[in-house]
Amino acid sequence: MATLEGGILKEMLQGAWWVMLLRGILAGILGLFAFFNPAGMLIGLVQLMGLFFLLDGILLIIGAITGFTGGSRWLALLGGIFYILAGIAIFSSPLLSAIITEAIVIYLIAFFVLITGIMRIVTAIRLWKTSAHKWLLIVEGIIGIIFAVILLASPIVSAVLLTQIVGVIAVILAINMIILAFGLRKMAQTA
Repeated sequence: MATLEGGILKEMLQGAWWVMLLRGILAGILGLFAFFNPAGMLIGLVQLMGLFFLLDGILLIIGAITGFTGGSRWLALLGGIFYILAGIAIFSSPLLSAIITEAIVIYLIAFFVLITGIMRIVTAIRLWKTSAHKWLLIVEGIIGIIFAVILLASPIVSAVLLTQIVGVIAVILAINMIILAFGLRKMAQTA
């Protein structure tokens, strides 16, 4: 029985290590692309979103025509038309679409960080007499507000920097996956 289980484990590990290695290599390529070509990465992501809009719009229209919408046929038809137009708009101007999309994301992040920073300062003021750590909250709140102002001052530069940070994280994950893959390979050889 132990040899059967050992054989199955060895077979699983032999299959798993090279899959993990390929995933690591792909994550590394993606990370390097995001770091060295953040604008291209942003455009690629927005184009993927445009493809989704086109396909989802077509499916909504098909659902409206066939009656398989789960709701109003007219709303499905209008939603399908809107999605298709959004997809066409993205493909007709991918750079502008990427800039607009990323600017919206940056504004949302900045808003969240700004509100959190203000809340930290308000909490510190409320705890003024009862907490020795109020200064940490104030410093954290001020840093958050400064960060939000930086994001708001230049959303496009912030989007590029965030894309590069994602690239660095992807490369780190890729290295971890590749190391794990060789560890799995070693386990497969000894199993």
